[in-house]
Amino acid sequence: MLVAVLVASLCLVPPVNAPVVESFTAPVCPYCAGHRTIEYASAADVAVVAPVAGRVAFAGEVAGRRYVSIGVSAGAGDGTGDVTVTVGGLGSLAVVAGQIVVAGQIVGRSQSWAAGPVTGPVTLSVRRDAGQPSEQYLDPARYLARRVARARLVPTDGTPPRRTAARTRLVCPTGR
Repeated sequence: MLVAVLVASLCLVPPVNAPVVESFTAPVCPYCAGHRTIEYASAADVAVVAPVAGRVAFAGEVAGRRYVSIGVSAGAGDGTGDVTVTVGGLGSLAVVAGQIVVAGQIVGRSQSWAAGPVTGPVTLSVRRDAGQPSEQYLDPARYLARRVARARLVPTDGTPPRRTAARTRLVCPTGR
């Protein structure tokens, strides 16, 4: 029950400001084919931020790609609890395992597309019960906050609109 409440309240900051190029496709079974991440078409050497606050469970390289996994605990106290959010496709890391991060904090920079034979987009995945027999990948898009711009009136009498700073805010999927 506690895990269900945690996942229901999960609100992820997009790791990069880039369009999604491939969506999540749930596998039929734990070992079946599927696409367990969403992928962003990010430019090279762009700041990648932590999608969620928590403890860095892993920061390093797997099969030639760098990843940062952040554990979000539902009361376990060790920071690697019930939900793990992972960003991948990093060219460099700005955090280490065990470090506490806040949502929006830079965790690395995106990988250069010409950095070698194994390159690719920035990826985002969410796993419930990571490392357990009941481990399950969840669709990250369900938990992504979206940017909402403040409405602005524009003159209709031909005068130019006033220049103002763009004000946007993040809104969680259920208005949290």
